Amino acid sequence: MAVFSNHHRGADTFTSPRLKDLLEEFSRVAQLFDEVFVVIDALDEYSTTYREDFFHTLSVFGPSVRVFITSRPEYEITRRLHRYPHIILEPPRHGRDLEAFVKTFIQRSRLAFLLSSKAEEEKIVTGICEKSGGLFILASLQLQMISKLKSFKDIQEGLASLPQSLDDYYHRILENTTNQVSTLSDQITKVISWIYRAKRPLLVSELLKAIAVTVDGDNLGTLLGENSREILAMILDRCSGLVVIDEERSVIRFAHFSVQEFLQPGTFKLPGECEIANTCLTFLTLGDSIRGLCKSDRALDDKLSKYPFLEYAARYWGAHGKDCTNPTFSSLAVKLLCHEGYLVSAIQVMDYTDYHSNCYPYNYSKVFTRKLSGLHIVASFGLDQLLESVIENSHAEINEVDDQG
Repeated sequence: MAVFSNHHRGADTFTSPRLKDLLEEFSRVAQLFDEVFVVIDALDEYSTTYREDFFHTLSVFGPSVRVFITSRPEYEITRRLHRYPHIILEPPRHGRDLEAFVKTFIQRSRLAFLLSSKAEEEKIVTGICEKSGGLFILASLQLQMISKLKSFKDIQEGLASLPQSLDDYYHRILENTTNQVSTLSDQITKVISWIYRAKRPLLVSELLKAIAVTVDGDNLGTLLGENSREILAMILDRCSGLVVIDEERSVIRFAHFSVQEFLQPGTFKLPGECEIANTCLTFLTLGDSIRGLCKSDRALDDKLSKYPFLEYAARYWGAHGKDCTNPTFSSLAVKLLCHEGYLVSAIQVMDYTDYHSNCYPYNYSKVFTRKLSGLHIVASFGLDQLLESVIENSHAEINEVDDQG
């Protein structure tokens, strides 16, 4: 459909349509039918940040739309939906479906070659069903852990020490991967932090560039990581069950929403919002290849294809830097906001999605907000801490207006 095709920017690069566009398209299609049935699975795994928008969306569906929702009984979800017909299911601790799942996994994995009898298989099935507490996701993760072992004797010992909750599993994996002093451990921490703190799902190509950026002591950005794909492959292997690649959307994400929930209390020390903001600003001020306007659609597309992280960095650096007061952030922000070449590049890229996907399928490189100063950007992000520095280092007038008034 057009609402999605307008967001395609190359073989493996996509941007997400706005909720407003999706709702308009849904309403248009729904009018073609007498009844429309919508199934929403695992609402509890949907980010709490956007749930209010979701509930509002439900309220604007017409009478011909029937909605079926599944969810764990979280308080806020139960409160919002209690007046609608509902069914509470209490599954058994484990049943035949879980046993069948475990047996199928064994038969399709290297475990099948390590076992010499049905009795050994049954020991694994019984152990996983008991240790997983009936949770398929935990059973899957436990099976992945023991499938890496080298003998049935090792498997027996592994079964005895398996984590018996998702939190225990995540804690063990993160502790094993982040408590070592190595370049790979640092990169693992970066990847987890980016996925956790990102303002929207990150494309694999975006993340590869993000983790390749370094900020040295002189505030000069350096783009390293020629072997970043090999590093990512090692990270995915070490973070088994935590991080996955959604091949259909080319997005990297947590394997399950419970990983995000586990990290929220600050269980592990991750790079903060300021470090992510600094990475974005570093990328936006890398040098000649970044700064300046692209004068044609082809040039802009080529730029975004070569630097896929550029759009995210331009759109969200200020959101990540909302509470940053460290000198590195201030210095990098001033470099962006008070250098015309870097600033107009960021503005053009920032407006790319809105104009290209909605109103201007052609000549979108020429349609962006002009006469936008560094002060306008500071105000739009609410970065009060930068006002004085930007005023001192730029020629912008406080009362200056952009071309939209």
